[in-house]
Amino acid sequence: MKKILLLIAIFATVSLTFAQFQIGPKFGVNFSKQKASDMGDNPFTPNMVTDFNADVRNKTGASIGLMMNIAGNHVFNFQPEFMYVSRGYVSVDSLNNSSRQVNKYLDVNLLFNLGKTTENWRVYGIFGPSLDFWLSKATYDKDGKFIDKSDEFDNNTNFFGMTITDVPIDFSFIIGAGFKYKLGPGWLCLSPRYQIGFIPQTLYDFGNDDYVTYSNKRGIYLDFSYAFQFGGE
Repeated sequence: MKKILLLIAIFATVSLTFAQFQIGPKFGVNFSKQKASDMGDNPFTPNMVTDFNADVRNKTGASIGLMMNIAGNHVFNFQPEFMYVSRGYVSVDSLNNSSRQVNKYLDVNLLFNLGKTTENWRVYGIFGPSLDFWLSKATYDKDGKFIDKSDEFDNNTNFFGMTITDVPIDFSFIIGAGFKYKLGPGWLCLSPRYQIGFIPQTLYDFGNDDYVTYSNKRGIYLDFSYAFQFGGE
């Protein structure tokens, strides 16, 4: 956590060295889930993967944090974001039994912003990587009751001969668009985007590296922010 705070301080210091930059609060909603895949030819894993992907549903989550836009509204600029995000998935099996997993992350989005600006508005595309630190998890049954110990990360946990391991960091990629409107001392911003993770968040190992199944996260996000303008237009 100290390293993350140091990273935020560095970005803030760098932004202050520019003649023009923006900074402000950011919040949003997301619709996320996980997708399972398998490696190897273990006869059990295809059924496990198929069942998981058939049962999983999107979960609605929320986020809040801070965004910066270094170089303001130039054609091409750097847009780091630091977001506390709640996401996960809902699982509904063939018997209509459901559960809900809620995962909390700290996302450090290192985005690039490419667009066109007029005096009162800006339209742009965004893209770039994100480092996502998995902070906690919790699972609830269909009645909303917390399942005991579900908030504990699995670390080589043995479950009926299967080893389960949660990976606490993810590398993901974000692509999306945005619109800004000049309002008061800053800009009101709307940004829909898609984010996909590449590092497996949970590993299921049947005892051989060729027999691993895994799941990673993906989701659609709708973000709102208000960016205060510093420096010239």
